[in-house]
Amino acid sequence: MNALLRSYSRNIATYASNVTIMEDMINEGIEISSNTFRDYKITLEKLFIIENIPSWPTSIRSKTALRKSYKKLLVDTSLVCSSLRLTSAKILTDFNYFGFLFEALALRDLRIYIDSIDGNIFNYREEKGYEIDAILELNDGRWGAVEIKLGEEKVDEAATNLLQLKNKINTDIKGKPSFLMVLYGGQNSYQRSDGVLVVSIANLKN
Repeated sequence: MNALLRSYSRNIATYASNVTIMEDMINEGIEISSNTFRDYKITLEKLFIIENIPSWPTSIRSKTALRKSYKKLLVDTSLVCSSLRLTSAKILTDFNYFGFLFEALALRDLRIYIDSIDGNIFNYREEKGYEIDAILELNDGRWGAVEIKLGEEKVDEAATNLLQLKNKINTDIKGKPSFLMVLYGGQNSYQRSDGVLVVSIANLKN
């Protein structure tokens, strides 16, 4: 079970398959059958330790196929740090992994806030690689899209990615997005001239 948590933690906020998780455990020296893996994973889901984000059920204007894959998450990033025995010093030695940790933390916060107003959080990923980190949808059908970036230098890229989404979604069926947001680790929150919101994670609740 600990090996499964460590493997999930190493693949946090990714679309790693169950096979990838199992292979990672085997590389750690843990032999596990697919049936045992499934039982352990189901147990962790029932205990609300694993809380993956499902793909968004939507209609696409083009014939582009969506991947029906889950984004791997634990209920809290503190579990990730605990399972891998990560300190702040260790995290800062690998900024690529730090980015995944930040995304996991941001997705946790988004899940908490959207749950409080009876909404849902999804991922969006096409087979050709285009993806959006989070789709927030209310039960009345209103929705918004969020890209998560650790640093401000990625804001322009994220905003461009969000604006592309409006050309992919059949808005006659899903409606236009209520907002497009870049959630990042900087200090300032503002609205760009193209309408995209740039929000500091420190201001997210507001």
